[in-house]
Amino acid sequence: MLTRWGRVYSLVMDNFTDDFTREEIEALEKEVERDPDDAVAWADLGFSYGNLGDHQQAATALQKAVELEPSLASVWANLGGSYASLGNFQQATDALRKAVELDPSLV
Repeated sequence: MLTRWGRVYSLVMDNFTDDFTREEIEALEKEVERDPDDAVAWADLGFSYGNLGDHQQAATALQKAVELEPSLASVWANLGGSYASLGNFQQATDALRKAVELDPSLV
């Protein structure tokens, strides 16, 4: 099922880097505590958790980001990557499908 979205998933996983440090994650955690309605801060927090390989925390933060701002295709794509890393392939497929619906250039 996920193979239809293999290219999108590959693009998402290629974007995971070691750019975020534990200190930056702590700063982002404080930011979302201070402003829990900041979708961009939630997305950055999710990206940073994913970069460190904590896909459960990444999925939680990215889900919050898309709840607050459902039009962010890159966040949906990264959420799909996190779900796939956790073995939640139906959720991954749904999130990747939403990402492509929002931004067809992802495929």
